[in-house]
Amino acid sequence: MSANLEDAEQALREWKRTVDARDRLVLDALAAGVTINRVHTLTGISRSTIYRLLESTHTQ
Repeated sequence: MSANLEDAEQALREWKRTVDARDRLVLDALAAGVTINRVHTLTGISRSTIYRLLESTHTQ
């Protein structure tokens, strides 16, 4: 692999860890009673994404 390809793949792995951490933080906040609208306002994460996260916890 070229250095650019390796860098790109490493960046994608780091992004996935960030997204996974974000999802856990959002779900923990919702479980603690933070409203969906407040999560959206504080994070900029779309409400549809927040709803998808909630749905994913119900299908596991």
